[in-house]
Amino acid sequence: MILIILKYCSHCKKKLPLGKYNKHKNEKDGLQPICAECQKEYATKYRQSPRGQNIRRANHTKSRFGLSQKQYFKLLEAQKEVCKICNNPETAMGSGGKKSRLLSVDHNHKTGKIRGLLCHSCNSLIGHARENILILQKTIKYLEENQ
Repeated sequence: MILIILKYCSHCKKKLPLGKYNKHKNEKDGLQPICAECQKEYATKYRQSPRGQNIRRANHTKSRFGLSQKQYFKLLEAQKEVCKICNNPETAMGSGGKKSRLLSVDHNHKTGKIRGLLCHSCNSLIGHARENILILQKTIKYLEENQ
């Protein structure tokens, strides 16, 4: 005889087998209070929400550049919310396509030092030139000669 133990999902209100729940070490039974499918649905909606986007961005800037959300916005305010190179606000749209992205954190790839906040176009320009000053100088000369 096979005994199947069921657990009540507090989100979808269904009784499901224990195998349908993710683990959670702080719960008495060691399982999440909502089933894995409900948890996945919730996580997807949260990641797409404005709050979820802001938290993901903050976590990314903190882990990648050591820059807190407060420090990022202080830097943004100091730059008057425009790109440090072209002095224009960001025009590239975010993944949802409803509003513009935040300015990108530009940093020296060798030292890790933050140089400032750049729009997507200027950040891409530096990246495509591989931060090589000679390439950028030759690009300027080329443009001047071919106006």
